[in-house]
Amino acid sequence: MRMMHPGTNAPQRPIDLPVLVSALGPKGLAVTHEIADGLFSVNGETAHAHEFTWAALGIHGTVLGEDEPLDSPRIRAAAGPGNALAYHAGYEFGGDPTALPGGQAWLDAITAHPRTQRHLAVHDQHLLDLNVADTAAWNAGSWQAITSTTVTGTPHRIRDQLSVYARDGITEIVYRPTGPDIPANTNASSPSPVTYR
Repeated sequence: MRMMHPGTNAPQRPIDLPVLVSALGPKGLAVTHEIADGLFSVNGETAHAHEFTWAALGIHGTVLGEDEPLDSPRIRAAAGPGNALAYHAGYEFGGDPTALPGGQAWLDAITAHPRTQRHLAVHDQHLLDLNVADTAAWNAGSWQAITSTTVTGTPHRIRDQLSVYARDGITEIVYRPTGPDIPANTNASSPSPVTYR
C-alpha cells in the first residue's frame, strides 16, 4: 500500500494522529497508558478517567420535552438505541440483562437464536435502531431505564450529569445521536440549540 497524494493534496507524511483507546480491565488499561494519547469509554464508565489527560466518554440520549413520556415514539427513536446498549453490553460482558426493566423479554428473544448466531442477533441494528430483542424489551418496559442508561432528561438534568462526568475526569463528550430527526431530537426543549458541523 502506498500514499500517492501529490504535493499539497494531503498533509506531509508521517501524519501524527492522536489515538484514543477504549480499554476494559487492567491489561487494556496498561496498553492504553503505553501507546495511546487518551482513553475512550462508554456506558458511564469513568473510573479510570483521572489517569489520563484526555478522557472521552461516549454518550447517548436526548433532551426531554415538557411532560414528554419516556415511552414516546420520539424518545424511542432518539434514546432507545442507547438504552439498548446497556442490554447488549450486559450480555456481552457477562452481566445480567434481566436485572434491567424488560430484560427477561430481551434475553428470551436473544436465546431463541442458535448459540452460534446470538452475537449477530445482539448486534443487529446496534446503536442505529431497536432490533427484535430490543423491541421486545421496550414493549416490556425497558424505556423505564432510559434516564439511567442514557443522558436523557431536562436541560438542567443533562447539564448536571455532564458536570458529574467532568468531576470524574472526563475531558470530552462524544455524543452519538440516533433517530430520523437528529437536530429535533437533540434540541427538543433546549434553551440553547446545538450546532452541527
